[in-house]
Amino acid sequence: PTLIDTLAVLDMPASNAQLNAVDLDVDAIKHLTDLLIETQGGVFLRASASQFARANMSDAELVQAHANCLGILDFRVKLTTSVRERRFFHCIGAGAAEAAAQEALALFEHYRIEERPRAAVQLFERAASARAMLPSAYIFVSWAHLMLGDIDQAEFFLSRFYPHEPFKAAWAAGIRAEICKARGDRDGALAAIAEAIAALEGAEADAAGIDRNELLRQTLVYRQDHARIRQYLFRDYETAASEYAALLNEWRNQPGADVEVAVIMRNYQECLRSMSKSHGDRLWEEARHMLNAAWEHLDAYRETTIAAEVCYEMSKFAEEDGDLNRASRLLADAENIAAKSGSLMLHAIIRSRRFWANGSYDHEKWEEISANLSAYADHGWPIRTLLKGRLRAAKRLLDLREHDLALTQLKANLDTLVQHPAFTEGS
Repeated sequence: PTLIDTLAVLDMPASNAQLNAVDLDVDAIKHLTDLLIETQGGVFLRASASQFARANMSDAELVQAHANCLGILDFRVKLTTSVRERRFFHCIGAGAAEAAAQEALALFEHYRIEERPRAAVQLFERAASARAMLPSAYIFVSWAHLMLGDIDQAEFFLSRFYPHEPFKAAWAAGIRAEICKARGDRDGALAAIAEAIAALEGAEADAAGIDRNELLRQTLVYRQDHARIRQYLFRDYETAASEYAALLNEWRNQPGADVEVAVIMRNYQECLRSMSKSHGDRLWEEARHMLNAAWEHLDAYRETTIAAEVCYEMSKFAEEDGDLNRASRLLADAENIAAKSGSLMLHAIIRSRRFWANGSYDHEKWEEISANLSAYADHGWPIRTLLKGRLRAAKRLLDLREHDLALTQLKANLDTLVQHPAFTEGS
């Protein structure tokens, strides 16, 4: 019975070695051929038998079955996200709150890397019995709600998080900056990013137990965020440019930093282009040279998100030069790279630019593109792209005398601007 109960709860194939690891009677398998299905990966219980076993288990037998499943998933199993999800489920079932908390923290890290905010929220809801042991979970839940566009919930959970190490302290300040941006508080956003930088730079003095290279890279990320806030929210291009220049000087000769240097150059050139007075002037050409240099730095990283961004930016130069064929080729290349790198947000942005470069207007296709852009409500770039696209769509629809559809586009923009007051300027 214990073997059957365990297989019913496990709901996946188990090898003889795994069953032996939790002291289950493997010899009993030959007497249960009518109830089991044998596969290359092991045996599992037929659906009807599994349903019957689960319906007739006592509470104690169910707890023991979950405990056995944990032992099986401890034996020579690669701890992928899906395996950890199963382990968390069995920890809860076995009443192992401390183990459940450990699995939950590992899952939160996985979900952050995989950009699965909804999964993080659902995990937190399922981890009610282990929350007392999960004080650091609040920052993941705050991040998840931010990614899902729920600013109030993001702020609520962030207020309950108390960081005890520099990386999490910096991340918390970074989330606070995004909340400030969403509410139109550019001063608050700048102050929060400065706090993130200070948290990491303050850790350098006593870096025992801290990965120094990761510390430097994370500091780079937040210093770039600081420059970008100066650039986009304050339109203080000269200060932003000086911050990018300092970063570039620090990183350009670092070994193995080609991607980091390319990211700085990509942002720096956009700032220089904004400072340029006319096409072809000194700053414009400096920006062009910097973008080409960024592309060279990415010679071994041509299927990354930053490579797609650089290619996208190069298409703008080609368009301004009047070389529309090259601009079109570069945009197509950027879209392909974005798809290969898994950057769905950038892919949606590039699709929008290709759509408007095409000349003709297909309302159904634009609605599809705008829906994809709307999925990234917590990011400024796709939202700015969406706002501009809706304005263009409204103009096209007015030309086609589709007044109701044009009004729908404008109303949608007003709704977005209410949610993102920081974008009202210039829109």
